[in-house]
Amino acid sequence: MTIKTKELAELTAQISAAALDTSKWKNVLKSLHIYSEGVKAQLSCRDIKTGKSTGAYAHGFDPHWVDLFHQHFHSINPWTPGYDLISEGAVTSSQSLCSHQQLINSEFYNDWLKPQEDILYGASLLLIKEGHRMITLSGNVRKIDGDTKEQEWMSLIGLIAPHMRQALEINKMLDSYSLEQYVARNIQEKQPTAIFILSYSGKLTYSNTYGSALLEEADVIKINSTSSLQLINQTADKHLAKTFYLSAKNGHAPPSSFPIAVNNYYDFDAHTLNIDSHRLTTSPYGSLLTSDQPTIILTLYKVLKADAKLSQLANIEKLTDAEKAVVLLFHKGDSLRDIAQKRSTSIHTVRCQFKSSMAKLKVSCQAQLIRLLNEI
Repeated sequence: MTIKTKELAELTAQISAAALDTSKWKNVLKSLHIYSEGVKAQLSCRDIKTGKSTGAYAHGFDPHWVDLFHQHFHSINPWTPGYDLISEGAVTSSQSLCSHQQLINSEFYNDWLKPQEDILYGASLLLIKEGHRMITLSGNVRKIDGDTKEQEWMSLIGLIAPHMRQALEINKMLDSYSLEQYVARNIQEKQPTAIFILSYSGKLTYSNTYGSALLEEADVIKINSTSSLQLINQTADKHLAKTFYLSAKNGHAPPSSFPIAVNNYYDFDAHTLNIDSHRLTTSPYGSLLTSDQPTIILTLYKVLKADAKLSQLANIEKLTDAEKAVVLLFHKGDSLRDIAQKRSTSIHTVRCQFKSSMAKLKVSCQAQLIRLLNEI
């Protein structure tokens, strides 16, 4: 199995589409199943401690066996503990997660894998790891196909790993809505994120509300004299210019990420992603844009510097160190239970610290707290 350039281009285009519309992950997995010549593919979010899947897309599996996995076998999956030892972005063979001998002696193998054409080999790409939650792209290979197909699968998912991770970050940023739904619903994000859709020459086609506000302020980004988008920070603008250059020259540029230094209080994380609508059956933008020309998505994600945030919080009201830590972890997306685990304290203590912080900050609900922290 050797993936052709045209197939890889189609696959990356589908991944780009899935970045804006999560339902299109099904198309990605279907293509992976086809291009890998039968590897059963699964994109799943799971808990490392329990093995339980909190959401998954799959292709190549009988639905009956998928149901059985969620009902019972997720809790005895011998591959799951191995994920705790690997890092984000790593491609790992099934044998590195669990030896064949250990697997063959397990109930998981004898009652779930073996009845499915004797699955023995496989590999996974750890895409995102946050605490004890993770998102993985996995492939299961039959024993008869041996480790050759396992190695081919590892090569394939290694090629698309940067595209997958970038797309999932955009999924997360858009709160799992397509761009059209995102605009229509005017979602309140946990942290300000500006979204721009650009032509390969840098001409602006669309910006969301926060993006338009940044353009009006012109402290971070602006429209220059040639009507193209320009970042004020020269180093960051060179990164963006390189994306425009590669896109215009090659018809595609790899996803990129780079920081934008702004001031002593906050920076921006910038991400770019190519969308080539010519390679897609339907536009990922829905009815938002009618143009079928290739575009670049630029996102700017505001990141308050930790020291500045602590200082600002301390200045607003006299929060204790524990209260500041709880509020900061909450703002990063952790639940109160997660915070209790990270701080090695009881959930009751964390709830009390959280309520005390809200009272001192004069907010009555979590949404108000998020808005206040966003404005700092």
